[in-house]
Amino acid sequence: MTRKKDTPVYKPNRRPDLGRGLQRLREQRGLTLQAMADSIDVKLPTYYCWEKGERFPNDLDGLLAKLGVTLTTLFDVPK
Repeated sequence: MTRKKDTPVYKPNRRPDLGRGLQRLREQRGLTLQAMADSIDVKLPTYYCWEKGERFPNDLDGLLAKLGVTLTTLFDVPK
């Protein structure tokens, strides 16, 4: 069975701004995905999903504290 071209493709509810901010911050710090996950004490698949916008951290304030940034800073990380 094939999908019709005009049928919308399901896309999960994503929060790309947080993910882009996490990715830019990680790249600024010169860290790999694994190193960034280790630095905030989460498993790699969890961090990867946050960065890709597929999941959202339960404790955003705790995450920001571990990263040492504010929410504003995270969203305004220069490219």
